[in-house]
Amino acid sequence: MPCTGQHTNGYRWQTQMVKMEESFLRLLGLPLRRKQEEENKELNQKLLERNKQYDKLLAEVDAEKKQKNRLSMEREKTVNDFKKTSVDKSLKDETSRLQGELNKLNIENAGLRKEVDRIRTSLSKIAGERMTDGNPYITDLSDPQRPQKLAEKFNSLYDNSWTDAYEVINTEDMDEKMTCGKLIDIFKSCWDFCCEVANMQLSDLHTILLSLEEKESKEEKKVKNDFPVQNSKIIKETRRMFAEQFIPTLCESYWQRQKDTGLVKDLQPYVDKCIELCWYSAISDPPLVYAFDANTNVDDFRGYTKSGDEIDYVVWPSMYLHEYGPLLYKGVVQYKMTDKHEDKPEPQKIVEDDDKTDVKPELQEKTEDHATDKMDNKTELEEQTADQMTEKLDGKPKLQEKPEDHVAGKIDVKLEPQEKTEIRETDKTDDKPELYEKNEENVEKNE
Repeated sequence: MPCTGQHTNGYRWQTQMVKMEESFLRLLGLPLRRKQEEENKELNQKLLERNKQYDKLLAEVDAEKKQKNRLSMEREKTVNDFKKTSVDKSLKDETSRLQGELNKLNIENAGLRKEVDRIRTSLSKIAGERMTDGNPYITDLSDPQRPQKLAEKFNSLYDNSWTDAYEVINTEDMDEKMTCGKLIDIFKSCWDFCCEVANMQLSDLHTILLSLEEKESKEEKKVKNDFPVQNSKIIKETRRMFAEQFIPTLCESYWQRQKDTGLVKDLQPYVDKCIELCWYSAISDPPLVYAFDANTNVDDFRGYTKSGDEIDYVVWPSMYLHEYGPLLYKGVVQYKMTDKHEDKPEPQKIVEDDDKTDVKPELQEKTEDHATDKMDNKTELEEQTADQMTEKLDGKPKLQEKPEDHVAGKIDVKLEPQEKTEIRETDKTDDKPELYEKNEENVEKNE
């Protein structure tokens, strides 16, 4: 208990002291409060100023940061622009250099292409010349003197000029065989003459172009033998170009050579035509070939006015594309006349049985007389037909075969149609006589 009283008194005393202090302070606190308020006011004023300064500094710092960022960006942009400019410049320089090299390579490529085209053209030309040189199966369709056209001229020469020449020299002193022989001899003479001149001319051209000396050395002869194909073809083509101007000179030279042979001047149209055709044939590449011997290949010749198995003489030569080449135009030969009754079968015995012959002797005699009368009438008819043919054949007789058979292979040579004016004897001999057939029928009826 005593302790509790002390504590209570002490607490009261403290409370009173506090109250006394508060009263004292209230008495003394008015001036202090005023002073504190003034100080607080000053401090607040300073704080506001400091806050303003702080805000200003913050604004300046922000502005500096922005400026720094802007400058940094400008710097980066400048650096990037510089780098880009330097890269672009280097790229531009590199592009210019590469473009220059490309242009240079294009120029070289164009030159190489031209060179390749030139070499290719040259090789193609050489290959074409090697392929066409001496190749008769490759012809220029624009050439009026190609082998097919020469075959047409050969046919026209035989149909027209040969006929006129035949009428000129076919007199009483010369029969048909002599006349045909004379005309084919003239053609053969023209052909031999043109071949000789063509070979001599080509040799002379080679000599003139390769040598200036009259006497050639062995080396020059070797060079001539190795004459380039393209040059040889050029020479041959040049000779063909001047053929038309050269033919009159050639004809004049031939007539000079034949002046002592008694060649009739009336045959000049025929001879000149032969010279022209033979010259174009001789300078063809390769030359055409004419065959004057029908015994080597009788299938390349056709009949003239007679038919048979044995050849009497050659009327007109056959024409070939080249040596051992295909046939262009069939030749003409005259066959020897065969006996018309030799090829006919012997009269058959109408009745072979003796008993039947004895029974009807009168019928057999009448049949034989009837057969004899008809044979006589047939012989007279054939003689009349032969006389009519002789009267109609004025000059050159017409051919037996159709002109379409004259040309062999695929050579397109158009020939004029010709009429058949003679009677084939083989057609008569091969057929069974109608006389015997009628006689057999009569005998069977009588039996």
